Amino acid sequence: MKRFVLLSNLAFAMMGVGQVWLVQLSAYPLWAHVGQKEFHDYHTAWWHSIWIPIFVPAGLALLTNVVLIWFRPYHLSGKAVWSGLGILFLAYFLTYIWWAPLMALIGATPEGIRGVFDWAPWLRGLSGLTQEKLYDLLIQTHWGRVGLFSGYGIWSFMKTMELEGDTKRQRL
Repeated sequence: MKRFVLLSNLAFAMMGVGQVWLVQLSAYPLWAHVGQKEFHDYHTAWWHSIWIPIFVPAGLALLTNVVLIWFRPYHLSGKAVWSGLGILFLAYFLTYIWWAPLMALIGATPEGIRGVFDWAPWLRGLSGLTQEKLYDLLIQTHWGRVGLFSGYGIWSFMKTMELEGDTKRQRL
């Protein structure tokens, strides 16, 4: 069971790595090719289309990491599990306070912009930026998110490889 949880965590972490790189290298660059009049509808459709393929694996990565607190292989320290959770927490926290509201501002209607500032008043300083500047800011800063999810994938891979190494040594 413990090995299954760790391997599941690896699978979901790697899905997250693939997703964040796909968004950074494909989805976001395509936004620049959508007309301003069409962008709001396009963005809304894109946003709704990612809920299941992005949020389900992300939720399962978080869940499997939490389960590792209680069902962790003997080689995996509690400190290591908490460090993985820390990476995810930081990624989700920064997504909530920065990347998600920034994405919502891009192409938002005036009512939508007010709604974003109600949700994320700390971003009101961005109100004078053009859509192009907001987009550039997203593209530039999103590399931090790519780094966090890639770091979590590396963390999960390394912890799984430690288990595999221990398993092979035990068989010898």
